[in-house]
Amino acid sequence: MRKTDKKRDNTIVSVLTQVCHLAQEQGQGFQWLTHKVNYKDFPGSLTVTCVYDVMPSDDVKKQMCDLIQSRLQQQAILLRIPARQVLFKVEK
Repeated sequence: MRKTDKKRDNTIVSVLTQVCHLAQEQGQGFQWLTHKVNYKDFPGSLTVTCVYDVMPSDDVKKQMCDLIQSRLQQQAILLRIPARQVLFKVEK
């Protein structure tokens, strides 16, 4: 991993940690989130997976997607297709 990639990854982790804390405060079955990225195709390859104990409603999904997108944009990280880059899954 190049030095710039490491800095980007640290920024992404920091942003997503903040998002995670906000989502946990809101409840709605949120458990945790994680991300994957291939820095050779950044930011198009960035995916964020949000894990819930039950599948969230479409409204909750949109709120979470908007929150992630806006927080990343504040750090100059733009999701090309947020609806495809923010994923939701259920884990009990």
